[in-house]
Amino acid sequence: MGRKIILLSGVLASGVFLASCGGGGTSGDGTVSFYLTDALINGSPGTPQRVEVEIRSVSIVNSQTGASCEIFSDPQGYSTDLTDLAGAMRLLNVSSCDPGLYDRFVIKLSQNTRVMLNNTSYDCSIDPSLNPETDTTISCSGGECTVEVSVEDGGMSIVEGQNSVSLDFEVNDGDGDGREMVVNVNSSTGACSVAFEIEEIEPEEMDDHMRVHGKEVELEGNLVSNIDVQNARFDLTTRTGETFTVDCSNVSVPGLDRLLDRISQGNVHKIEVECSSIDSSTNTCLASELELKLKGRVLSIDTSVSPVVADLDLNGDGSMDVSVAVNEVEGNVSVGVDVEVEVTGHNGIQFTGEEMEEI
Repeated sequence: MGRKIILLSGVLASGVFLASCGGGGTSGDGTVSFYLTDALINGSPGTPQRVEVEIRSVSIVNSQTGASCEIFSDPQGYSTDLTDLAGAMRLLNVSSCDPGLYDRFVIKLSQNTRVMLNNTSYDCSIDPSLNPETDTTISCSGGECTVEVSVEDGGMSIVEGQNSVSLDFEVNDGDGDGREMVVNVNSSTGACSVAFEIEEIEPEEMDDHMRVHGKEVELEGNLVSNIDVQNARFDLTTRTGETFTVDCSNVSVPGLDRLLDRISQGNVHKIEVECSSIDSSTNTCLASELELKLKGRVLSIDTSVSPVVADLDLNGDGSMDVSVAVNEVEGNVSVGVDVEVEVTGHNGIQFTGEEMEEI
């Protein structure tokens, strides 16, 4: 049974925060909603187009007792493209921690990272010697890296009741400190090494961060039920196990009904929803943006037109399932190549979206 979700800090112009009530903690526990985010990608030369990381766990450490509180864990690893977090605050998990002062985050990552740079994909390895942040330590062993991020000003307070924290993976320098993710590619061998610049966002900073950067809470999932195309609503279960009713009546895009119909047909890899508000009494997200991620094989592609048009096989049976028109193609995409496409509308002929990426 999913945990009931309540608002943490009310509805802001930039979004809302969420917290869990009754999720298995004891009386007096602090409820911690954990988010991932990143700065908007500036597109300058040398900026990665795709950065796939695998996050295995995240804990916070109590500076008074030394005890760790795990706020996220996925034994199989949670893989995500960091550039996809730009401008969003993605809810990853809700957990309970003892109230107190916490002075660092401990993040477990796969040492392997896939990066697309200048339309070329590289299999990279996290290299602790490239660490760009003096307040962060990185160590790697057996294919896994541990990143410890110190909390500024001596620590952050987790209080009884509701708390929200986030980690900001700075593919670009989002906070203006002159530091960002490091990518080194050996031009002779193609060997690739990376190191991450990770900043914590503490509970008392979340409201300002959301407002200043114009971010909204993002929900991600692929389990869908109760699809109502006529009323533009469906239920989405996130990877945290919570179920939200998504109201898309305020999503102003051509072909919204075709997006919802595509969801009902299946073969949607992921669904991402940005919520301008959430009704805590009904767990209803009033969506401002709906994005479907489709994975398939290219059957045909025309790069001579703008936007680029392609036909995709989503089922793996060699037949065309969808036609898409996208503004940008990343990687060496041609017939027979597997791709991921982000679609946000339909023009009456094809699904439309911003980009198609080689995978």
